[in-house]
Amino acid sequence: SDLQSQIGSDLQSQIGSDLQSQIGSGEKNGLDLSGVKVISLAKQHGSDGPPERVFLPGVKEPLPILPGSREMFILVRLRDEAHRFANRARTRRQEKTFSSRLSEVPGLGPKRVTTLLTAFGSVERIRTADPAEIAKAGHFSLDLAQKILAFLNA
Repeated sequence: SDLQSQIGSDLQSQIGSDLQSQIGSGEKNGLDLSGVKVISLAKQHGSDGPPERVFLPGVKEPLPILPGSREMFILVRLRDEAHRFANRARTRRQEKTFSSRLSEVPGLGPKRVTTLLTAFGSVERIRTADPAEIAKAGHFSLDLAQKILAFLNA
């Protein structure tokens, strides 16, 4: 295909901006990735042009890949999967940070943290809950529930 002829069969898909392309190609982190081929896939907003554009590092014009083609389908799926993975990783990192913050609340040990997270599903839901709901779910005083909220919302 046209895509393979321009970039070869070995390809690393790099999602996002020029900075990400530079990082992906090793220019910013000093890695020797000279044998790795890199592309950027960018969504085009507010234009009559194709919704997705594919770029090679250092080339201003996008590669001529037809919208709806098999190549574009694969690249879009790669991008969507990378975004899904990154979003899930960010959510887990945030939960871990909040969970650690939750364990820092005086009077709230590991069992109570687990009980609250099980009852509410996330620290964000605990943070936006009513103190009475927190006290009921955790089987502890309203005073402790208010301390938890004050700590999480500080």
